[in-house]
Amino acid sequence: MAASSERSSYDYIIVGGGIAGCVLASRLHEKLPAVSILLLEAGKEAIGHPLTNAPLACFGIHHSDLDWDFSTVPQPHLNNRICYQAAAKALGGGSSINYATWLRGPKVDYDRWAKLVGDDRWSYDKLLPYFEKVGHTNGNDGVIKTRSTSASHDDRKYPLREIVRKAWESAGLQYNPTPNDGDPRGITELVENWLEGQRQFAHRLYNLDGVDVLTEAAAARILISAEKRAEGVQLLDGRTFHAHKEVIASSGAFNTPKLLLLSGIGPKEELQKHGIQQLVDAPEVGRNFHDHPAVALIWKLKDENLRLPMSAIGTNPAFGLGLPADWVVFSGMDKDLISAALAKDGLAASDEEYLLDGSNCYTETLNVYAPAGAVHAGMDIPFDGLHISTPVLGMLPTSRGSITLSSSDPTAAPQIDPNYFATELDRVMMRNGVKKALQAFEEWADLNVTEVPPEGYPALSVKSTDEEIDARVRRVANTFFHPAGSCAMGKAVDADLRVCGVDGLRVVDASVLPTPIAAHYQYCIYTLAERAADCIVQG
Repeated sequence: MAASSERSSYDYIIVGGGIAGCVLASRLHEKLPAVSILLLEAGKEAIGHPLTNAPLACFGIHHSDLDWDFSTVPQPHLNNRICYQAAAKALGGGSSINYATWLRGPKVDYDRWAKLVGDDRWSYDKLLPYFEKVGHTNGNDGVIKTRSTSASHDDRKYPLREIVRKAWESAGLQYNPTPNDGDPRGITELVENWLEGQRQFAHRLYNLDGVDVLTEAAAARILISAEKRAEGVQLLDGRTFHAHKEVIASSGAFNTPKLLLLSGIGPKEELQKHGIQQLVDAPEVGRNFHDHPAVALIWKLKDENLRLPMSAIGTNPAFGLGLPADWVVFSGMDKDLISAALAKDGLAASDEEYLLDGSNCYTETLNVYAPAGAVHAGMDIPFDGLHISTPVLGMLPTSRGSITLSSSDPTAAPQIDPNYFATELDRVMMRNGVKKALQAFEEWADLNVTEVPPEGYPALSVKSTDEEIDARVRRVANTFFHPAGSCAMGKAVDADLRVCGVDGLRVVDASVLPTPIAAHYQYCIYTLAERAADCIVQG
């Protein structure tokens, strides 16, 4: 999978060898075997890297050589904190560094996507064949093999499993056995795409034989002709490659808008700030950025008999098959709370109609038998089996941020502004999710836990005020690594993923998502890339 040193032109050049880029390159070669394809990846091969060998190693990938290790600008609604932003810098992209959780998301979110762009090809029902082609829960007939926690091994039984389930039932949630069938609401079992405790790398599952692949080949800009056509790509080292048919940007929600802006495709005022000549007026490039914020609640068990012995992870092979977790909870929200927040935000009537839909999943709460999220919250919590966590995610954020340039230097990091919690609805959504977790964990007596606050903050309980919860959110909230929307379909690209105002240029990655999906995005992005291949082949 190495590109010829003598070849300088191809039919298709794909910039970014992450999940989307690998799937797209593989499918284009399969469907159009006569065409030539170059796949460029700024990172290196991750197979065999010590941090990609086992599920628990994924926590060590943050800030490593496989991570772009970005940061946000100060966030005004989070005490002006600068927040960490992870992004894969490796062939295989997210499949090389993610936590391998497998959640498709609700039908209602995909249907809204289709409605926003005026094209039902992006609706849930029309995407369903692609979802099924990619993978099934507890199934072997898709490209990706997935398993729920309990189905992965008979001995993978965490001590708190039934207690945590009953805790959530006491808070009014019901068990949902089919979270990946379009309605994940309720208590669902974690589904993962670890396979016997090993990663399933996108560039291994999707055959790249016949595709020229260059790793450690970062792009500096896309070459645009006077006729506003993408003609090729220039790398940081000065090498250029020409594209006869198309250039496809698949560099992710951070680096794709950065690449377009560096290439003179974007809003004039943004380009002028950095002395870049505007070649294509594209005011929506870098706008509409959204992300799933998370607030990790840390709990300490009082009963030593309920702890997950850390030694068991090493001695019991079943505990090495995935993350130390088993339940995921998707929650709705009271319509009165939503209406009151919407009134303060003054959103459009169409947004109000969508956000009041009773089938929405507003928050997701993971139940992890380790202090997940503590490090990113700046809390020093021991990995001792007695400290567990419930990260609460805001799944339908209405806040919108931006990805812009920090410099005209292509080696400089983009300027990332998620604008977390800028709307009342986002604040109410997270507050409501935290309250549900507090209710579940404090009303079930057998759980017998205490909430562990950051230094200088009171422990939270069902008696905590809204102000105390909001203060905690401002102190610890961070990303859950689902950046999207910065080259949104219906704004920066059309429904065929073509960049508006440029011929021969498409975007295929999470940056095209026009609206948040209550999912973990790898499943969505595999499906997006499968669909995109057909868009390209069908013209």
